[in-house]
Amino acid sequence: MTKIGIALFCLIVLVVSDPIYTSRAFVSGDAANWTQYSPNGISQTIDYSALGLTKTPAISTSLTCVSGCWAVTGVTSYYNLGPTSFIVYLRFPIEMGNLTVALATSYQFSLKYIIFPK
Repeated sequence: MTKIGIALFCLIVLVVSDPIYTSRAFVSGDAANWTQYSPNGISQTIDYSALGLTKTPAISTSLTCVSGCWAVTGVTSYYNLGPTSFIVYLRFPIEMGNLTVALATSYQFSLKYIIFPK
């Protein structure tokens, strides 16, 4: 392929490809209102219905704390993800014992999230 052919191919790919996001806007937040969902797990529902989204957004989450968050599972798994909310369920591995609301509060667990509208 000549340089002109390669340039033309790249231009066609750029024009035909759909953008991943139609908006560069995003919303971020931090939540620490935990609910006990089982003896070994806590959950957090993030409600962003006030944004008025009509499509399910892309989500990114992380967990901050003063202790223990390195061992938590579930931080980046989203349940019931939709245009208005999602739920995150967290737990410790069995050998570490139960993850309770009291422990999460003591360790200052805080779920950080970013919502990228589509």
